[in-house]
Amino acid sequence: MWKKLATPFVKIWDWIKETAWIQPLLIVGIVFGIIFSISPLVSWIQGMQNDTGEAMEYYNRFNVSLRGVSEDQEDDTSEAGKLVQNIMTAYNSADESERNNAISNLPAERFFLAFVEEDCTACEEAKGGFEYLEKNFGKGNFVSKTNGTSDNLDFNLVTINVGEERDSGDTEDKTLFSVFTGTYSFFFETFGGNMFDSEYYIGDHVDETSLETFISASSSDTFPTPSILLVDFTTPENNGVRDIMFQVQGKDNRSGDGAKALTLMDCWNKTGDFSLDEND
Repeated sequence: MWKKLATPFVKIWDWIKETAWIQPLLIVGIVFGIIFSISPLVSWIQGMQNDTGEAMEYYNRFNVSLRGVSEDQEDDTSEAGKLVQNIMTAYNSADESERNNAISNLPAERFFLAFVEEDCTACEEAKGGFEYLEKNFGKGNFVSKTNGTSDNLDFNLVTINVGEERDSGDTEDKTLFSVFTGTYSFFFETFGGNMFDSEYYIGDHVDETSLETFISASSSDTFPTPSILLVDFTTPENNGVRDIMFQVQGKDNRSGDGAKALTLMDCWNKTGDFSLDEND
């Protein structure tokens, strides 16, 4: 059967080989084909770069810098380092005054903390959900709640660019983020470990390999991006990082930025897949 199907093509190929004048035309045709295919390919690559650039441009609005990070916490002047120090102080402190002071130095009582980087497809996809949520926060299905009751919290997102580069002329070999994860390994170990008890993990929505890599951030050459954490200190019971995501799926497996925003809202309010209460 296959021989019968191939016979016409074999005859055409033999004719091309035996017909000298047709060969230059074929070569010219191939060359022009390559030339005309370059432009769409370049446009496609540029489009991907633009998507990445737009995502990072959005995330950079909420960025806390790694510049100034140090292997010694007391010498650390970085915004990211101060953020983590205040989160851990608020989480660990048994003194109410000290806890409240640390919380007052945070961007808000409740906020998303997202570790992102360039050339990260999942970061680009999550950006649409965050942007939609930001624009619609406080309206319709996007009303902030604490324990099921509406509150007056505002949308808040903080980002850390894991690929942030050092100042030009800096001779240090380690990346800023590797110094950061080494200095604050307890942050990743503590809150990453806590996530095994989260409703979202128990519901099988968190990739275990990514979570383990997050926990071992200080000893790994890779880091899962995006890593999206919900930090919440709105009540004594809401104390620290409450949830983690490594991608933003659309609510009820739907597509589109609006569906992703609903998932983020469920995370914010501890409803839907982020709650064990089936009525949420």
